[in-house]
Amino acid sequence: MAETNYTPRLDLPYAIERGSTLVLTRSVYSGATLTAPASGTLTLYAPDGSSASTGAVSIVSDVAEYTVSGLTSYPYGEGWAVEWALVMPDGVTHTYRSDAALCRVAPQQ
Repeated sequence: MAETNYTPRLDLPYAIERGSTLVLTRSVYSGATLTAPASGTLTLYAPDGSSASTGAVSIVSDVAEYTVSGLTSYPYGEGWAVEWALVMPDGVTHTYRSDAALCRVAPQQ
């Protein structure tokens, strides 16, 4: 059986407010259809490449979600990376990466 082609919704880089709690989301589509992952993990990488946060995602209304909080020991700035490893209905883990920045105040979403 052939692997299904899934496409994430293209977003701007994530703006993560230091010291606050933020829910990061990732929508994935098969064609024009929103498709729920079966499971997955998220890893948030600091600019130095170290893992600042990692864990299992929740699936809410067919969208992958992960809650990030704290990050008070890191300096503000760009160079962060968000990596979603999502197990899709075809049983294959699809990995999606996005840029991020640690901000003093993040814009409202």
